[in-house]
Amino acid sequence: MRAVGRCGGRMAKMVGGRGTGGEKEKCMIVRELHFTRQSLSKGQEGIRMSAGMFRREIVKREQVRWMGSGGDEREPLKSCKRVVIKVGTAVVSRPNGTLALARMGGLVEEIADLIEKGKQVMLISSGAVGLGRERIGFSKEVISNTSNVVERQASAAAGQELLMSTYNVMFNRLGIKCAQVLITQGDFGMLDRYNNLANTLDRLSSLGVVPVINENDVVTGASQLDPATKGQVFTDNDMLAALVAAGGEADGVCMLTDVDGVFTKPPTEPGAERIKVYRDHEDVKIGTKSTMGRGGMGSKIHAAQVATQGGVHCCIANGYDIRNIARVFSGDDIGTFFPARQRPSKHTHWLLHMALCQGVLRIRESAFEKKFKGAVVSEKGPQLEIADIASIEGDFSSKSPVILKMENSKTEIGRALVNLGSDEIMNVLHNVGKGELRTFGSSQVLSKGDDLALF
Repeated sequence: MRAVGRCGGRMAKMVGGRGTGGEKEKCMIVRELHFTRQSLSKGQEGIRMSAGMFRREIVKREQVRWMGSGGDEREPLKSCKRVVIKVGTAVVSRPNGTLALARMGGLVEEIADLIEKGKQVMLISSGAVGLGRERIGFSKEVISNTSNVVERQASAAAGQELLMSTYNVMFNRLGIKCAQVLITQGDFGMLDRYNNLANTLDRLSSLGVVPVINENDVVTGASQLDPATKGQVFTDNDMLAALVAAGGEADGVCMLTDVDGVFTKPPTEPGAERIKVYRDHEDVKIGTKSTMGRGGMGSKIHAAQVATQGGVHCCIANGYDIRNIARVFSGDDIGTFFPARQRPSKHTHWLLHMALCQGVLRIRESAFEKKFKGAVVSEKGPQLEIADIASIEGDFSSKSPVILKMENSKTEIGRALVNLGSDEIMNVLHNVGKGELRTFGSSQVLSKGDDLALF
């Protein structure tokens, strides 16, 4: 499936002309991409596309089917003030590993249009490892092997420069400033670094600067590709987009992929139907993931749900027609829409979805039924006390984040920042087990308020 781009318009105007249709527009597009290619460093030959390919892109622009209005449920997307756009490897690069310049140029123009309409935009862009792999000469098999950590990091280093320099040239041609933001797991898992990141993104957005965000694969290596790896806050850029959207207090996030949204089964199978609005517990058959990126549809659904739990509307749509960005935020019936839930505090969302927990507290069944089932946690709401604890797992200190589970279940029911360490809690539970007198003063309140969060 070829891209439907719109690399012309204002980028074409920058090199002369009015950016209108026909042969004149095609010529201006070719001239603009020639300028872009010359502006980048030598050795970026992989980004070349022929004039003939660009002409075919323009012809295909008018062949896409427009879906029309999405109804009242998508109305909130129209009023989004701050938005996050996530593009995957399959959107920014071609199957041979080189840059898809037509789509990237169209993406930048779509972002410019949103900015003109008064929106603040943050861009999550994959592609560094794939582009660097092609640039250095590694095979796909080498990069996909989780044991080849250094090769993956080297590819990220080579590819991120190419990716960012291309974005910088394109945004600069439209008079828009952009900034590179590379993120690691610890930037979310540690509360102080999370707050610093959120404040920086907020400031950049308020200044009209477009943050171009990616995981810092140069230092994270290939650990996230290994299913056995524990303690990962995010495993792909779909989840990264969801966490950035919630932490950056965005109103909407558009996740662009290589299919037309979420389907009841893989869209290549007979009888597959697009799910227009995703409800909890939808019956979806997940197919194989893209060969060009890390995430599959299952990860996108999970990431969208995390975004909605942070109070952010989400839409998964096809990125091959880059004009779908405008359609998503116009409320059109494009892709699959995930309605936002009530926005929690930034601290609560961090605790539930980003904190790297150090242990587990198992809650007594009786305490859960009496105090926590269906409860809304607040300063005046239920408190977690030592008397509610059946057992503990792990070794942790006070002020550490821990997972809350039922006494005899594997299911998480919440998380908490605790006032006592594991040794102190064990001592109290041990003394209680010997029949000693129990008193429940303030020192035995383990967690309350924003430090106690329930799913």
